[in-house]
Amino acid sequence: MAALALVHRAAHGPLIGNGLAWLAAHRTADGGWGDTARSQSNLSTTALAWAAFGAAGSQGGCGSHRTVVADAEAWLAPPAGGLEPSVWPRPSRALWQRPHLLGAHSHDVRAGRPAGQGRSAWRRVAPLPFELAVFPHRLYKWLRLPVVSYALPALIAIGQARFHHAPPCNPVARLARHAARAKSLRVLRGTQPESGGFLEAVPITSFVAMSLASIGEARHPVAVRAVEFLRGTARPDGSWPIDANLATWATTLSVNALGDALPDDAREPILQWLLRQQHLVEHPYTHAEPGGWAWTDLSGGVPDADDTAGALLALRELLSTSAPALPQSQS
Repeated sequence: MAALALVHRAAHGPLIGNGLAWLAAHRTADGGWGDTARSQSNLSTTALAWAAFGAAGSQGGCGSHRTVVADAEAWLAPPAGGLEPSVWPRPSRALWQRPHLLGAHSHDVRAGRPAGQGRSAWRRVAPLPFELAVFPHRLYKWLRLPVVSYALPALIAIGQARFHHAPPCNPVARLARHAARAKSLRVLRGTQPESGGFLEAVPITSFVAMSLASIGEARHPVAVRAVEFLRGTARPDGSWPIDANLATWATTLSVNALGDALPDDAREPILQWLLRQQHLVEHPYTHAEPGGWAWTDLSGGVPDADDTAGALLALRELLSTSAPALPQSQS
């Protein structure tokens, strides 16, 4: 919702308005927000929701939802120690490995909360090294750089936003980092899946879209496709899911949970579907070796250890009866 407001508020007015209404209707009794509509309030989620109303501006943050915003501020002030910029800590570079937290802080700054706006506010966001994206990925281990492949889109987009709004004082560093901007954006475009959603997840896709919009790149192909993904994943009730699709993960969990209770006539179709989800080439995004499974069958899925382990357990279960043997190329 905040991403749509920052990209083009007028064009996405109905979705933004519906999103604000959903947030207002699903806050907790104490005025804050939890991770889900049934969760207790917490600081990070309440700060994100508060910032979303600020980003929406005239769509509701400063108008019909004044009471909601005031209650959120009343909730936030005690645990945060106040709403002044000086009391909110500056995140460390450890957020390189946690793109959602990294994006959340920069999102709050873009919305002017709590640090205000302008260069001084952006200096409270860690200066992420987006230029690392232009180096071959094999150098990361050799240089011992703590760059998590999942975080690469956020590192590029948020890093560029931080550089744009608060460039380094050192002219040499400023020139060197500026030279890497265009190439790192090409890398970002290359990591975007066909669906437009990074990891098929709304949060990281939103952070990327917001960051690009904040530096005048709202019409960049990455931002355009990200917005299409966000529009396509909006729910009729005004909310958005965290992940758009968990089909592979849910399927393997179901197979392993049912075990012998799984009907015989269902085993072969599930087996063949699951085999088709195996990634047989190096992943272009994370450079994971062939052979793994992701959590989804959509293009934004990334093979990882837990989903691969779940798939292998499911395959063992599916092959435990009279199911046919694995094809030669996948056995």
